[in-house]
Amino acid sequence: MPLEKFGPLGCVIQEDYTLAADEAIAKATGESVFFGDSPRTAQFNGRWEYLKSRGVTGVFLWERYEKFRPLVPHRQLSGTCVARGFHRAAEMSYYNALASGVQIGEAVELAWEPIYTGSRVYVGKGQLSGEGSVGSWAAQWLAGVNGVGGVCRRGKYGSADLTLDNEPWAVKNSDRGDVMPSELLAECQRHTLSGHRVRNNTEIADALASRFGVARCWNTLFGNRNSDGFSVPSGRGAHCQAIIGVFVRKDGGTGFVETNSWGPNMPGGPRILRYAGGELTLPSGCYGVTAENYQRAQQDRWWEAHCLSLRIGQEYR
Repeated sequence: MPLEKFGPLGCVIQEDYTLAADEAIAKATGESVFFGDSPRTAQFNGRWEYLKSRGVTGVFLWERYEKFRPLVPHRQLSGTCVARGFHRAAEMSYYNALASGVQIGEAVELAWEPIYTGSRVYVGKGQLSGEGSVGSWAAQWLAGVNGVGGVCRRGKYGSADLTLDNEPWAVKNSDRGDVMPSELLAECQRHTLSGHRVRNNTEIADALASRFGVARCWNTLFGNRNSDGFSVPSGRGAHCQAIIGVFVRKDGGTGFVETNSWGPNMPGGPRILRYAGGELTLPSGCYGVTAENYQRAQQDRWWEAHCLSLRIGQEYR
């Protein structure tokens, strides 16, 4: 299937970028960047297997997300998938923490645009020409390494009008030498995230079972949903998306739910997910993927995935 049918990609995946970001985040936090090793998240190792042993057949982050607002799919027209994937994962983590009482605060709508500009300009130092960004740069920006980064609620910050989705602003202000308004930088720095790299399907499943959203970047694209709501690999192309659900398949294996950033009709096909727990209607832009197809995608040397959470005390109140 021609890649053009999938729309713009906009993700750069290189091992050296990822390793450099791992080192920077670990140095800033004083602990391992990896989900299974960090004191913040190692307690969640084995969480998915534990829930399954208690009869749980699925953890779907959008269910608690939608207690606050409907899940509206991103609709990128330029190469902004990295920022959108990390944004969606961050909002999923934040809203789920609010719904479960882990954090007390306001479920504001976060803006994805500073993640794009910040990752390209402030972390990447303008190394990339054209459009697109690097997942590990986005992770470093959100962590607020070197005193810059984080997330902000939608609104106006000096010359930056981020009241509504503003992809033209993000793209226009993401070249070498561009700067964000000081008001925007200050607001982001007040709301930084903890990011933990997940290294395999087990850690991805444990992160989701612990209600952390996951952003993943790799070189495999998935096509339209089949009659059970699953998509299969259909081509190569560097893309970043959010993983927002984990479930038990009808055959007993593990499945994941991803959300795309190409609007409500990508992918196409039936939106009914059939799994061990019965049937549910997937949100627009979402689809199921088997763990085995995830493993195929992860055979590429260059891939990365990060779970995210807004730090306690830096939520919106």
